[in-house]
Amino acid sequence: MAPEGFTLAASQGLLERIFVWLNTHSGAVTALAAIAGVFIIGFYTYTTRKLANIAAQQRDILAAQHNMQATQVQYMLYERRFKVLEAVLNIVAKAREHSDISYTAISKFDAETAENRYIFGEDIQGYIKEFTANVRQIQMLYHDLQQMFDDDHNAQDVIAAHEEKIEKMRAWFVDQDDEAPRRFAPYLKIQE
Repeated sequence: MAPEGFTLAASQGLLERIFVWLNTHSGAVTALAAIAGVFIIGFYTYTTRKLANIAAQQRDILAAQHNMQATQVQYMLYERRFKVLEAVLNIVAKAREHSDISYTAISKFDAETAENRYIFGEDIQGYIKEFTANVRQIQMLYHDLQQMFDDDHNAQDVIAAHEEKIEKMRAWFVDQDDEAPRRFAPYLKIQE
């Protein structure tokens, strides 16, 4: 139902007046439409630039997260590699002390260097194998020397020759104080 006083004839009259007004003021209407278009284009451009900035920030955040994860992996790898170097240097210190390297110390060394093949190249893997062989060799030499002292019939020259072998092995271990850090150095550098 139409409101009171509102008739079809009245609505047609209103439309005619609107069209007449628009016709007489068509320049103003065109200008208003142009201004509205400029505002719409400006708003669209502003919004597009904001979205592009947000996308660039998200890209930068993702790159920073990736770099942080890579750095965390480097630090974790560094820590694991450094533990192997510490194990090597601990055995070097024991061998320098002139004391027998205990089975417990060797077992601990084996456990601390077990993952070397996963975190080092072939150069360090070979070095650890050589090192382990020399650890076992010096332990065996100390053990054999102790047995020679226990046996009265061993000649002093045999014992002296055996002690000379031990001294050569000890000298090798003393050299490892400088050699081990030098060999491990490329693996302990943290790249930026």
